[in-house]
Amino acid sequence: MIFGTLDSFVESDNKDLMLGRHVANLEFLTALLRYGSFDEYHFFMSHDTISGHLNNAFKKMGLEEGILKRIKLSFPFSIEEKLKNIKYNVFHHSDFMTYFPSLSYIRNRFSQSKFPITGITHSISYRENFSNFAQMLFGGTRPYDSIICTSRGAKDVMTKIMEMLKDNLSESSGGKVEYKGRFDQIPLGIDVERFQGVDKASARLRLKLPPDDFIVLGVGRFSVYTKMDLYPLLNAFKMVLERIKPRNALLILAGMDELNYIQILKDFADNLGIGRSVQFIKDFSDAEKTLLYAASDVFVSPSDNLQETFGLSVIEAMAAGKPVVVSDFDGYKDLVVHGETGYKVPTYWMKGHDLLSQLTPVLFRPVYHLFYAQSLFIDVKLMADYITELLLNQNLREEMGHRALEKARREFAWKVVIKQYEDLWQELYSIAQKDDSPAQIKDPFQLDYFSIFRQYPTGVIEGDSMVKTTSFGSRILSGQFTFPIYQDLTGIIIGRIVMSAISACKEGSNINQLISNIMQRDGYKRDDVHYNIMWMLKQNMLELI
Repeated sequence: MIFGTLDSFVESDNKDLMLGRHVANLEFLTALLRYGSFDEYHFFMSHDTISGHLNNAFKKMGLEEGILKRIKLSFPFSIEEKLKNIKYNVFHHSDFMTYFPSLSYIRNRFSQSKFPITGITHSISYRENFSNFAQMLFGGTRPYDSIICTSRGAKDVMTKIMEMLKDNLSESSGGKVEYKGRFDQIPLGIDVERFQGVDKASARLRLKLPPDDFIVLGVGRFSVYTKMDLYPLLNAFKMVLERIKPRNALLILAGMDELNYIQILKDFADNLGIGRSVQFIKDFSDAEKTLLYAASDVFVSPSDNLQETFGLSVIEAMAAGKPVVVSDFDGYKDLVVHGETGYKVPTYWMKGHDLLSQLTPVLFRPVYHLFYAQSLFIDVKLMADYITELLLNQNLREEMGHRALEKARREFAWKVVIKQYEDLWQELYSIAQKDDSPAQIKDPFQLDYFSIFRQYPTGVIEGDSMVKTTSFGSRILSGQFTFPIYQDLTGIIIGRIVMSAISACKEGSNINQLISNIMQRDGYKRDDVHYNIMWMLKQNMLELI
């Protein structure tokens, strides 16, 4: 079996790993390579990605030598040849929007065999991404392609988005468009054992936290625009402090700060009179995160933002054996069993955003997400009740924490999740082998750049034009000068073609004849030879005569 992708799954900026999506993608890749059963993993990457953070990630994963040998790195230009000669079982990507639509046409046109294309959902509420969704309605997707949704909420939303886009585009164009693929549901995964093995007392000692206070923990990006409004939580925590006296409690909020939101929250906590009971931790390390979960008594996350689709921090807390109190919202609904592994606090919304829906195309996306989130509220009093109950009832905390850990192991451990992926891919692949319906190969969004932009230059070179080797070209042929090739042209500029062309053009040659001779002698494709000749003209190795 062979796995293919155009996606590195790895972010180049280490700070980006504070974001849940980036963490999930990197851990998915690690788990797929470690637990997957594919014979080979083919990555089609740019030179910078291959030589940089992707290879670095492979080294840091601590993979066995046998696994590393199954990883094959290629440049994107080789995908046509690979599709024609290799039977792939699936092409999968960390976000269904990025490559899914266009790759489906490329597969339909070039592949010798039928295979599924899949990609998962992350944030699906951004208005500007709907045009990417719409590309999937124009015929390239097949019944064995799938948008993999990480939650029931995401699956429901994606189904509604595609239906609305289908109706809108069919009505406006007078034609019929339709997404022909599937929606399947598989959750994000987690390395459960990573959050085990540290006891509460030692974790608090290492973090210099009070040994006997109750600790309520929240982990997530500090952003009222794209994550959650934390004012309601601070209000709820004020109620908690009043109810648990004479015991003390500390609310720890940890994450990456956006737009100085931490200072705003500090001022709000001070005005509420609870500033000394709230601690903020900015840009923590992975090791510190593990200690924070271990040191806490209860985890809380009152998410209210439409861009939230899953809730990675929630299952991290569950893996640490902590009861969780979360908003009854979107992906969180799937993660928590109310009254058994934690509590889900009711959230409420009301229809009345018709104008806002119409204005989203001209609003900055964090702004309209803030507008929507500020009209959706969580039951603050009930949130305080749940947190208080858990803090004052040690047996309940421990029982819920134990059940949360068991649920994390049973449903979200990466080995379990990867098995779900492989089962789905096998099912889709089997459907693909039985499908004999014609596939659309013309991409309606693929435009001919040469036809569009041919008026930009002074003129166009025809095949009967004559070219000749320059003195600079002769220096390269004799080895007197080594030409530096830009990284992303590696694999496109081919040394053998360059040397053959320089050698053949000492006395001048017709371009068409030059291309034909190199193709016959060296076996290269016409497009490859043609591109190299134009590049040589650009770099003064050849000249027009």
